[in-house]
Amino acid sequence: MRAIASVRATPPFRYIEHPFDKRHGLDTAGYLSKRDLVTGHPNDAYLTGYSAVAPSVFRQMCRRWIDTLAARRRVQAFSFVDVGAGKGRALLLASELPFRKVIGVELSKELAHTAAQNIEKWKQEHSLRVPIRVVHQDILEFRWPRTPLLVYLYNP
Repeated sequence: MRAIASVRATPPFRYIEHPFDKRHGLDTAGYLSKRDLVTGHPNDAYLTGYSAVAPSVFRQMCRRWIDTLAARRRVQAFSFVDVGAGKGRALLLASELPFRKVIGVELSKELAHTAAQNIEKWKQEHSLRVPIRVVHQDILEFRWPRTPLLVYLYNP
């Protein structure tokens, strides 16, 4: 019975490496509970935990969004903003599209740092045509780009 209890105490998939990470030498996978993400910020009360979007789900979402764009609008006109960017997987995937800018906003200093490291590794492997960055900041203090936006929230 003790073995079962200890297994249940370990969050599922906490340390599992996703094929996306393995292929690109990144650290975007895993699960972190809201207790793992406490920063001391008043908005910690709204934490839900961390897990990254599956690349296939993100790409499908983008295809559907692109299909809804009016003929006079192009992806290039939009900035992509990921609210709660975590380790940055959605940012990396968004950089595959010709957005004007790709920006992640993350409250956790540690996750923002990991996202920045992932972005640097991604840049070395891919010739990006879009500026991509992550900021460690409360979204309520974020200065939004003055462009049309695709605002992305995963597991808010």
